[in-house]
Amino acid sequence: TASASSEYDTSYRSFEAFDGNRNNTGTAWISANGVYTGTYIQTNTAQLFSTAPKGEWLKIQFPSAIVISHTDIYCRGTDTTRAPKNGFIYGSTNGTTWVQLQAFTNLTYVTNTPTRVQLNQTTTAYSYYAIVTTAISITSASWVGIGEWELFSPRVTLTGDIRVAGLTATTGTFSDVISSVHNDTDSNQNYSGLTIDHNSTGSIPNTAN
Repeated sequence: TASASSEYDTSYRSFEAFDGNRNNTGTAWISANGVYTGTYIQTNTAQLFSTAPKGEWLKIQFPSAIVISHTDIYCRGTDTTRAPKNGFIYGSTNGTTWVQLQAFTNLTYVTNTPTRVQLNQTTTAYSYYAIVTTAISITSASWVGIGEWELFSPRVTLTGDIRVAGLTATTGTFSDVISSVHNDTDSNQNYSGLTIDHNSTGSIPNTAN
């Protein structure tokens, strides 16, 4: 579930920063207009929690707690100067008590290219994550916009044999394995989003003993 401190209008809703459209000016979150002149205008009231720095915020709630190691921020189309420049990323288990995970400064953007923010923790799981923008680059009265905010869990290293019914480490293609895993009806495990390393030809590297 996505939410935000404000929205420019009904065309730029909070959930549009999580819809997978990285370079579409029409699908992005934009805050209320006129709340920044470079830095956030302190007479405005956007504040994630009572002791947080003031600034427009964007928040996502996951169905269950997950660990996030880094995030990628995309500007809205070519609006590179209205994306978050300075700010903070927070995590929460209940949506009320927040922990600062990372401060960022002087971020810059290129159209359709992610700007990465690495978090300083990779072990604690949170159900809520939020980004607070305290400054943007443009100094005229304006808004903050995020084309897409992507959050990533740490890479998981699996050891030992991984077996998929009907395939071995030397037969089948990458797409065959993904199809088999995603359609496995003999297990209660949810493999959605599983990534398997593969070589440039798309076949499974032979790592079997």
